Amino acid sequence: MLHERLRTMANHFIDMRRGLNGAVDSYNRAVGSFESRVLVSARKFQEIDTAVKQEIPVIESISTTTRELTGEEGSEG
Repeated sequence: MLHERLRTMANHFIDMRRGLNGAVDSYNRAVGSFESRVLVSARKFQEIDTAVKQEIPVIESISTTTRELTGEEGSEG
């Protein structure tokens, strides 16, 4: 019984890791798109309109990944 509960919890952690990694991938794709498609045009506003004083802040991508569970209970196979 305890073993089954621990196995279930390990599977929940695996599911969360997959979700977090997917969220990080989506975030990084959005940052890349923002930088390459939106900021290029937005920076031109400063050249056109001198009333624009503040820079658009830099948005950094996330390079941290989640830690995998080790051992049989944490294996994904």
